[in-house]
Amino acid sequence: MVMNIFLLLLAIVSSALSLFINDKFLQALGGQFQVIATVAIGMLFYIFVIFILRKLNFIKIVELDKRT
Repeated sequence: MVMNIFLLLLAIVSSALSLFINDKFLQALGGQFQVIATVAIGMLFYIFVIFILRKLNFIKIVELDKRT
């Protein structure tokens, strides 16, 4: 439960960060590409943080038992 709340907060922070970066650096671009860039930056940040948390063993990926 705590991890779900943490991941939700992480998603909100990554969205806010991507909007901030988009506003600062991609303002000259127009229209549809700006939306795609916002989503891409947010997803890259989210994946990067999940990767770091997995390396630090905060998130454990549960493997299925293969002996079934």
